[in-house]
Order: sequence, then structure tokens, then C-alpha cells
Amino acid sequence: MDKELRNELLQKGMTSFTNSNFPQAISSFRQILNQDQSDWNAWYLVGQCYRFLGDYPTAISYLEKALKLRNDESSVYHALGVAYQLNGDYSASLDALSKGKELDPENEIFYISYAMTRKDQGEYEKALGNYQSAFKVLASRIARAMKNDTSNPIYPRPNSPFSLWMNCAHEGGIYLAKRAGNFKDLIFPDGDLEEEQFYIDRNEGRLWFDLIQRSSGNRYRNYLPNYLNTFFVLLSGDNAYFNLIGNMSTVLSLLGRHEEAQELYQEAQFFMSLFNKRQPG
Repeated sequence: MDKELRNELLQKGMTSFTNSNFPQAISSFRQILNQDQSDWNAWYLVGQCYRFLGDYPTAISYLEKALKLRNDESSVYHALGVAYQLNGDYSASLDALSKGKELDPENEIFYISYAMTRKDQGEYEKALGNYQSAFKVLASRIARAMKNDTSNPIYPRPNSPFSLWMNCAHEGGIYLAKRAGNFKDLIFPDGDLEEEQFYIDRNEGRLWFDLIQRSSGNRYRNYLPNYLNTFFVLLSGDNAYFNLIGNMSTVLSLLGRHEEAQELYQEAQFFMSLFNKRQPG
């Protein structure tokens, strides 16, 4: 197939897909398949369209074809796992999601979708365990983004009544320290604003700094207040966070842990409102 024509059809289909005009998107992607049956991405995209239209058996047939053509693409395993779940085939769903997770172990969506399948099966404890794993993976993803972006500004201490985001930041700090290795302990801000501001000023806005104890040679990683504040702001711009803790809230409620469920629900609503405020228009 002519490359220019394929790109034109792909762009047209993606525009329709983004605008939720799935029948029109299917038409564009099928035109690609009419010319090239080996285009795994077109099979995948048609399958995704049918999934969003609620035609799960047809979605599965297209996604399975995409997988035969490209069995090393984690996104295909995820889409297929979700389609199986929505179609009530839980065993196939868990199998596809497990294989996708092996390819992309640092992507929280596999743990979340796995948890949703477990919840649909009534296995609430297992669902909660997978949500907790997703929480840690999300924390590590946010931490990696912070580490790789040295231009992160210093945000003021957020005026938030919730603490789960702080736990998420601590998980991210633990992840980074483990990746760096050889740390005796981690040190996080203790809430003394005057002392914390002193450390921020002295360390020129860095998110953390490392210390070596002279007497023992032990290494310590000291996380600064702007690390936690920056983590808060990044979470408020990522809808994965409030969706995740909202789902955790549902499972906790099903387990009868209503007070914990309510706390997570309130925090999910709080971060959802922050996320919506940041969206254009």
C-alpha cells in the first residue's frame, strides 16, 4: 500500500477515534486492511473501536488477529485482556494481562485491569492486592518522571487534608533509592516549615540530596519538601491516580472496610477536581 495514502487514512481514522466517531474510524482503518492484511496496528485499532462500541466478540476477533501479527506489543495484550474481561471470559483476560505485564512490568494499567477482572469474579482481596501493586508502580512512574526532568519547579506546600498522596510520594522515593542502591535509610521532611525552607534554599531547589555519615560511611538519601510538593502536583495532573484510588475505594467497600473506602473516595474526588481544573477549555 502506498505509504502516503496509508498515513492519510491512519490520520483520518485517529481523528475520528479521538472524537469518539468509532464507525467512521473503523471505515478508515478497514481501508488500510483492504490493501494490507499484515498491518497489525490497523487490526488493533479496529478492535479497539468495536470494544468502545460494546461489540466485544468482534473486538476480540480483531485484537486476536493483531496479536498473531505482533505478539511482542504490550498494548495489544492489554486491549485483548480488557475485551475478554468485558465479554465475561475471565480466564482468558487474566492470561492476556499477565503476558502483557511481563512485557511492560512498570505500567500500572496491567495491575489495574487485572484487579478489575478479579473484582468482577468476586475475588475482592486479590483485586485489592493488585490495586496496591498498581499504586506502587504508579509511584515509581511519577518518580522516574521527576528524576528525568531537572526543570521541575518548587511548588508551595499543598493545602490538602489527605495523606495517601504522601504515601505515594514515599513509595516513589523508596523506588529511586533502591535503584540508586547502598542507602542505609531514607529521610523525608518532618513538617517543620522553617527548617524545610532552609534545606530548600541551601540545596538550590533540588528534590533530594545524599549524605554520607563520616563515622560509619553509611549513605542516606534526604528528600526535600519540594520533592513531596512536586509529587502532589504531578499526581493532580494524572488521571490514573484518582481513577486508581477510586477503584480501590470500591473494593474496600465491598470488603466491608467502609471507613477506609470513604477516605480514598474523598481523596479521589479531591484530585479529580484538581485534574479537571487543569484541563483546557
